[in-house]
Amino acid sequence: LVVIAFVRFERLRSVENYFIVGLSCTDLLLGLLIPVRDILDLGFWNSEGTKYPCLVGTFLVISMSNISLWTLMLIAVERFVKIFKPLHYHLYYTPRRVVAMLTVTWSVLLSTNLFITIQEHWRAGQRCLVVSVLPKKMADIALPMLAFLPIVTTSFVYSRIFLLARKHERSIRGLQVLCHQVSVNPSSSNPSLHQRTQSSFSSSDRKRLKMMMAVMGVLYISWTPYCTVKFLLKEKTLDYRKWDSFSIAYEFASKLIYFNSFLNPLIY
Repeated sequence: LVVIAFVRFERLRSVENYFIVGLSCTDLLLGLLIPVRDILDLGFWNSEGTKYPCLVGTFLVISMSNISLWTLMLIAVERFVKIFKPLHYHLYYTPRRVVAMLTVTWSVLLSTNLFITIQEHWRAGQRCLVVSVLPKKMADIALPMLAFLPIVTTSFVYSRIFLLARKHERSIRGLQVLCHQVSVNPSSSNPSLHQRTQSSFSSSDRKRLKMMMAVMGVLYISWTPYCTVKFLLKEKTLDYRKWDSFSIAYEFASKLIYFNSFLNPLIY
């Protein structure tokens, strides 16, 4: 629906919405790929004939998950520049440059994940899971780093924006107190003071701030369990034929990641 609205209504083709459409396309592809990959995983134990479908499905699911996170980071940086560098915003961000940013992001992450997938050690009879198909170093180091960097960057950028918003609100409250004092004592009125008190956040600014908080909340809820489980299982090899507590925890945490991609389009 986001993509259709963007194509049909020209007024929606803002620079910001180019990023949102890119994020929606990524999450849509991820939603279509997950059932196929899960059928290969849970439907039957892998045989020689399912090697390449398993590897391709794993590669695409990992790539779309990473691209979704890095697109969220690009959106955060775009909002940061719009607030802190408003005079340079239209110089840095044009539709053509945004398309170029998204194209480079897709190309680099697809190439990186393809290189990681090529290092596979797939064996017949094992499940089609990242920790089973890819070498342990790749699954424990390379892939978490690709997710960790955009999450940390997005958190830092949104925290700066949030702090700026809080500082702005405090200054507005101070001006409102001064304005009230002036109304009690008209002789000390200052025309510019009344104008400055009108510079409070607009309703659209407040909605964007709430949306930022929702995005970060969903991001932490979706990724914190997976990062915790990966850290706890760093030195442990899971036996997926035995459904112990560790295996169930990993299954739940890995599936919760995809919940982030499900909610992103709804939030935006």
